[in-house]
Amino acid sequence: MAESSALDHIISIIQRCREGKDLKLARIIYAFLCEDSFESHYVLGNYLVSLLVDCGSLSSARYSFDRLAYRKNRYAWSSIISGYIDCGEPLLALELYEKMTEERVQAKNFTYRALLKGCIVLNDADKGREIHASLVKEGLDEDPFIGSVLVDVYGKCGFLLDAFCVFENFPVQDVVLWTNLISSYADQGFVEGVLDCLERMHLSGLNPDSRTFVCSLKGCSITRTVEIGRKIHGEVVVRGLEGEIYVGHTLIDMYAKCGLLGKAKEVFDEILVCGIVSWTALIGGYSQYGHSEEALHCFQRMQLEALFPDAVTLACILKACGISRATHKDQRIHVGIMSRNLLETDIVLGNAMIDMYGKCGELSKAQDVFHNLLIRDLVSWSALINGYTQHS
Repeated sequence: MAESSALDHIISIIQRCREGKDLKLARIIYAFLCEDSFESHYVLGNYLVSLLVDCGSLSSARYSFDRLAYRKNRYAWSSIISGYIDCGEPLLALELYEKMTEERVQAKNFTYRALLKGCIVLNDADKGREIHASLVKEGLDEDPFIGSVLVDVYGKCGFLLDAFCVFENFPVQDVVLWTNLISSYADQGFVEGVLDCLERMHLSGLNPDSRTFVCSLKGCSITRTVEIGRKIHGEVVVRGLEGEIYVGHTLIDMYAKCGLLGKAKEVFDEILVCGIVSWTALIGGYSQYGHSEEALHCFQRMQLEALFPDAVTLACILKACGISRATHKDQRIHVGIMSRNLLETDIVLGNAMIDMYGKCGELSKAQDVFHNLLIRDLVSWSALINGYTQHS
């Protein structure tokens, strides 16, 4: 009885620690249980795995998980698999899923959702089909959350017909399911499919939400189909969603990428709060279409509003500097980038700086940046070669 009471007390502490995601306390509990070899205890070990995953200590969780041998329950399996997906290790998650099926342990719904998201990251439609077959066998394929992720898997991997078949055969088609189908069409550049979905949603009595419109407009940005983008913009206004911050960002990006910079600026000016994404979309549009002075003006205004540019913004403004040959501005931007050590982590930014110095004729500086890059790709070499070529 005393042992049972002590066990319940430890489990209660573990549960409270899980709720608070207290990593410091989790490590103390882990050390205490390891000291007395309790981390491999059937009950405590399974609770401990879930605790360590929730608190972000995945290596310790895996150690405890392996120590459980054949005493793992499906909650421990699900926790460790989901943990690997969340920390960007989908291959390890899928390897564990293989072992899980070998041991005839049935996965939980949220485990399947995590695994399917891993298939999206890996662009692995075949593994997605395998998991889909298991879901059908276990009668879980009609779960609304799983259905939406299945549409996402097939769509993101380029199998639009399969995504549509999952969608069509699903008993309840809600806004999330429609949006994932629209996102699939948009990612693959099938904007006519996007429009068709929006019309069918309207006929079915469902109203698209802001995420639906964001996905739709991204498709127009990818394919530069501004006429369809205008139609979707009109629908956004009818639905009263033009004030939604992410919808506004995407509209600016779509118009800027399609070369309608006046329209992009008009949408920009109507947004109540313009964040770094909106500024970057506008600056990127100006840079892409050769309006370097407007891009540099926006960059200065953004800094006056105490917004710090990210790597994408800086890459766009470096392109504008290269177009305008604004070498005095180049120097200040270069110093800012070096002070934040961005060149060590972002090859796109490094390549943009080589290209900018090359266009401005500062070939020794372009070469210095090139040699200081930790990683060089084909774009890095091409930018340097183009610089030498342009200046004989």
